[in-house]
Amino acid sequence: CGRKLGTKYARLLCDSCEGDKRIFDGAFSCLEYGNAEREMILSFKYNDRPYMAESLGRIMADRIASSEELIEADYIVPVPSHRKKLRERGYNQAFLLAKALSGSLGIRVVPDALEKLSHNDSMSNMGREKRLSSARNNFVVRQGFRDKLRGKKILLVDDILTTGSTARSCTEALKAAGAEKVYLLTLASVTERMPFFKEEENTEGGAAV
Repeated sequence: CGRKLGTKYARLLCDSCEGDKRIFDGAFSCLEYGNAEREMILSFKYNDRPYMAESLGRIMADRIASSEELIEADYIVPVPSHRKKLRERGYNQAFLLAKALSGSLGIRVVPDALEKLSHNDSMSNMGREKRLSSARNNFVVRQGFRDKLRGKKILLVDDILTTGSTARSCTEALKAAGAEKVYLLTLASVTERMPFFKEEENTEGGAAV
């Protein structure tokens, strides 16, 4: 899943990946989601600062460039926002990151390939199991994009990886449409030791996700 691992993980798998096989073909994350990262991403998402995407996108591009695994993607696909959320916020932060990333990597963005079917109340207040249930089958490839994606390698982009429920649902939709491989790139990732990663320990601190 691309999370930073501590020394206890002898098999190079976090507990989440150990118990739930990931279906994407590789994952990369730039930052561990701590207090500073939380403030930065909240400012980007909720304080009407879309211009931050340029700098954050360069961080993500550097992460891919420094990876030991060569990523050869045909398209960049951002995780979509539901139209209600898009009206409220005015922009989809994942699309802005993907657009900035595209400029650095020279890979075309396909912004409308995925559609989010239903609007959930913010998943920031949900624990792991509720997140998994809420995101399941909630993303589909739009009509008219299946031929474009068939046999292609996709770089799926989002701002934060929490439980991986959204990434899983998006990957399932892309592969069902015929994508050959799906790689995941997120700006930050929540580690398993953080309290809002587990449903039974969910607190108001999780509202940042």
